[in-house]
Amino acid sequence: MRLIDLVIYGFATWRVASLLVNENGPWNLFVWLRELTGIEHEDGEVFIIPSGFWPDLFSCVWCCSMWVAFFWLVFWMAWPWMALRVAIMFSFSTVAILVDKRLGE
Repeated sequence: MRLIDLVIYGFATWRVASLLVNENGPWNLFVWLRELTGIEHEDGEVFIIPSGFWPDLFSCVWCCSMWVAFFWLVFWMAWPWMALRVAIMFSFSTVAILVDKRLGE
């Protein structure tokens, strides 16, 4: 694996983990996923996080990123060409967020 691939997959891992933990997503998809784990929301914000593996996973980017990285690895091992292209899309999104945060200061 080249260094640039590592950076791409790293950015993509953060982006997917951040989506799952922090964002509402289209049609509140990520809120719905978090609520399936028992996490409760009020006015779109996380209100209650019960104890357990799944709620812990979907409430912490650090925890979630480990599992997302594992699935990227499996995806890359099965379909390297496709995995890289999907990861590039999420990496572009990460870079856009970083630029927006930097320019927004």
